[in-house]
Amino acid sequence: MLQTSFQLIGFLLLMTYGIMQIYAGFLGYEYQFGTIWAVIAIIFTFMTRFPLIITIGSFMGALYVWDWHWTLAVLFAIPGLILFIPNMLIGILSLIKR
Repeated sequence: MLQTSFQLIGFLLLMTYGIMQIYAGFLGYEYQFGTIWAVIAIIFTFMTRFPLIITIGSFMGALYVWDWHWTLAVLFAIPGLILFIPNMLIGILSLIKR
């Protein structure tokens, strides 16, 4: 029972972080390029499952819109890169093996 509670709490925290990062990405692109390009960036990210776009946007949103220091903005955005890079390498290696 306790393990299930921790799993639920971890899931909720991860979902909250993901939603915050998407929101920050939207705000970052909206600030830099406008609302239309922000919507296009979010849709393109979900259609292609290419999270680097949201990672860059969340950095810009935290840095420029929320006025965070650049090191805090990087720490906020970097988990997307930490998960993206190994996934990309595995995809490249699977293409090479074919």
